[in-house]
Amino acid sequence: MIAEDSNSGYEFHRALCEKSGIRCVSADFFSWEQFFTKELIKVTADTYLAYRKKSLNTAYHQPKEMAAFKKALPDLGL
Repeated sequence: MIAEDSNSGYEFHRALCEKSGIRCVSADFFSWEQFFTKELIKVTADTYLAYRKKSLNTAYHQPKEMAAFKKALPDLGL
């Protein structure tokens, strides 16, 4: 579960939850950022893509990874 943080862009949050199948309700986390940060750290631990909030892993700057992010993110018309 995830809590919608109205100060962080509701439409982005809603689209991301809808695309990923995450039920979006106020519950276990104060904000969507806390939820996704925890998930990224958990699912990328011990991989070359290990996520750290303090600094972006250089692997994420590679063209293949950038293309994967662009493809996965919702098109919000921005």
